[in-house]
Amino acid sequence: MQENPLAIHGLMSPPLVDRVPFIPMLKENNARKGFFEHEEFLALHSALPPYLKGFATFGYRVGRLLPYVFLNRFATERVKRFDKEWKKACRDSKIGVRIFHDFRRTAVRNMVRSGVPERVAMMVSEHKTRSVFDRYNIVSDHDLKLAAAKHAAYLDALHGHNLGTVGHFGTPQGGRTDT
Repeated sequence: MQENPLAIHGLMSPPLVDRVPFIPMLKENNARKGFFEHEEFLALHSALPPYLKGFATFGYRVGRLLPYVFLNRFATERVKRFDKEWKKACRDSKIGVRIFHDFRRTAVRNMVRSGVPERVAMMVSEHKTRSVFDRYNIVSDHDLKLAAAKHAAYLDALHGHNLGTVGHFGTPQGGRTDT
């Protein structure tokens, strides 16, 4: 039986292989950690030109851009480029090098810390997957200290409970002692 040269069914799926080749994955270390503390945002906001203040405030609160809503400095078309004004405002406010995308991480952090349910925060920030959202929900040293203080306050508020200390528990079964 002769094979039809026009039939492409043989090309539709690759043949099975007897072993899977090892393909090393490159290590990704490009996750940014930048975000704004509120005082840093206020300093930046005061250093921005007037036409960018609303644009930056929206980015700080929501974590995304709406370039067609905010007009350029001549009020003739949408904001397109503002990198020179941004760098100057960062320098003048003495907050270091920041990018506008840091507002996205900031908005996610602020929504979660203010009690907005994470699923709602994902919808507001337009994150489609949980894993990406978690990368944007950055935990700072201040967050860790605050968590430790809240935990300590909770334990202190447990009236009538003596948590005690860990001490000697006596001789383990079998009569063995570690001395």
